[in-house]
Amino acid sequence: MRYRIHKKTFSRRRKYASLALLFAGIILAVFAVLAMSDKYKIGHSGVPSAGDVSTSSNAEPSEQAVPANYSVPANQPLAINLPTISTKAFIQKISVDKSNQMAVPTNIHMAGWYIKGAKPGEKGLSIIDGHYSGRYQKAAFADLKKLKTGDKFTVEYGDHHSVNFEVKNIRTMSISDVAVALFERDKTIEKQLNLITCGGKYLPNEKTFYSRILVVARATE
Repeated sequence: MRYRIHKKTFSRRRKYASLALLFAGIILAVFAVLAMSDKYKIGHSGVPSAGDVSTSSNAEPSEQAVPANYSVPANQPLAINLPTISTKAFIQKISVDKSNQMAVPTNIHMAGWYIKGAKPGEKGLSIIDGHYSGRYQKAAFADLKKLKTGDKFTVEYGDHHSVNFEVKNIRTMSISDVAVALFERDKTIEKQLNLITCGGKYLPNEKTFYSRILVVARATE
């Protein structure tokens, strides 16, 4: 009789233990789903269409993957390809934000062509910016600081023709200094393209990074 009571008690304890493990698994699964939903909820704007122009300075842009079939009109920049740093990103049009500052792409995986400047490869100064980091994922211009003088890269257009560029110089600058340098023309470059992203330590109170990486390039034939 004692044995039979002990056996039932053991069985009951094992049943309770199994239920506890089951509930623990459910709770962990719920937390995982919530974490994932929070991850993909950030920057709910997702992927812009070809006609969208970003006027955003959102500190938490979308991290949604950009479809491989993303397209733009024939005469608009489609993608930037930087082979020496293994980087390729589609391009979104950007303008200015409500503070009259140059906006940023609404998606971390995209670069932004500043529509108030020249088109990449045309005479004058064109500018393309990109995010340095997302909250969860690596951003399009995370490795921009690894470019070197003389590196070659291309900007592809919607009709799939490409314009070739060569890096002339790279500088790490303060935010105040780059605000001027970004819009400066190099008199020795007829068709200039400036690339810019963040760098340095992250400043949580300002929700930005301490410095900026500025790459000056020229179109080549």
